[in-house]
Amino acid sequence: MSKRGRSGVRKKGGAARRKSNRPNPPKPTTTRAERPAAGTKAEDRGGWRREVLAEVLRPTCWFDPGEGEGAPRSLTISFTGRRLDVKGKPRAGDRFVQAQMVEGVVPGSGPVAVTTEVRGMNPGEWEVTAAPSARLCRSRPLHALAAAEGSGHVLWPRRVRPRAARTERLASQIRPWAPIPGVHPVSWGVLVGLGVLVGLVVQGLLLSRAGEDIGAALFVSAAAVVAGCAGAKAWYVVVQHGRRFDGWCVQGAILGGGIAAGIVLLSGSAIHAGAYLDATAPGLMLGMAVGRPGCFLAGCCYGRPTASRWGIWSSDRCVGIRRVPTQLIEAALCLAIGLVALVLALVEGLDGSGLLLAGSLAAFVLGRQMILPYRAQPRQTSFGRPATIVLAAVTLIASVAIGLR
Repeated sequence: MSKRGRSGVRKKGGAARRKSNRPNPPKPTTTRAERPAAGTKAEDRGGWRREVLAEVLRPTCWFDPGEGEGAPRSLTISFTGRRLDVKGKPRAGDRFVQAQMVEGVVPGSGPVAVTTEVRGMNPGEWEVTAAPSARLCRSRPLHALAAAEGSGHVLWPRRVRPRAARTERLASQIRPWAPIPGVHPVSWGVLVGLGVLVGLVVQGLLLSRAGEDIGAALFVSAAAVVAGCAGAKAWYVVVQHGRRFDGWCVQGAILGGGIAAGIVLLSGSAIHAGAYLDATAPGLMLGMAVGRPGCFLAGCCYGRPTASRWGIWSSDRCVGIRRVPTQLIEAALCLAIGLVALVLALVEGLDGSGLLLAGSLAAFVLGRQMILPYRAQPRQTSFGRPATIVLAAVTLIASVAIGLR
């Protein structure tokens, strides 16, 4: 039977077999509002130069999901770009079309910013047009932003300026310097470093007040900090199945630092081990209270999207939206525990039992388990949280009971 087109006219063999010169449309990249676009395992194997020093574009599309209540919504953002500083005939890499599907957008959460990362294009000046597709909006249509570009409107309490325009001009940049609305990567290192300094100062003052050797204490703390950094990265690599470049874990930092400090103290250090541990409790908690807001500003350890008035606009390095500020809640928890531990250390002194550190860590773990359900990342196990809560509660009660005897 002859092959016919839709019009009923028979297609010639050569025409029927002729391939279109147009490139195939890209497959949409699915990104949940609760989870950022992460590098693939192939990218991780490419080495730090390919991962960190790659030149990329990061265009952003702003929209308003509307007011009212309803289930989280899904939509697709289409990004189309062309390089402006083209001389002669356009080459491969002078244009791109990239679609990104976003899930979990909550109605009533205010302005939403979706940022995509474009790789493999030619460096230079680009004009990018971004628009949400109404076809995948399951409930009500999207609303245009009321704020015009340059109006000075910001999202309180964040100094983030929404853009109403669908087209923007931007230049390709090295990946660490390519901007994302509401994300300040440098702040993480600055605040974590400041937190380490605060912890060491508090610990040193308490040990000096107790007449301990400060030089020996600093040596132990230096070993704990180095091992803590290694433990934080190793824990992250294991949990994230080999990803190396974009995260750390506080659990690994505490575990690695504790093991290193224990080894140095047991190897014949001049400082009393129990007094060192007691002085570490307020320093560790207050240092974490200073460093944790760096995660909020850098777009990690982020909370779930919410329409609640208590939510704060923040980004997961892909979707900027009002979220539960889990990082700031955890910082407040650390501050409260650190202040209580500091008062106990000043009033009762360093008794050398190590119970102050055990109780502080147990209180932190117990409080953190109450915060984790509001984090966007899914739980890894179904039984780990109840077991951790029971163990932390038993440790906290035992520390208090023994300390009151």
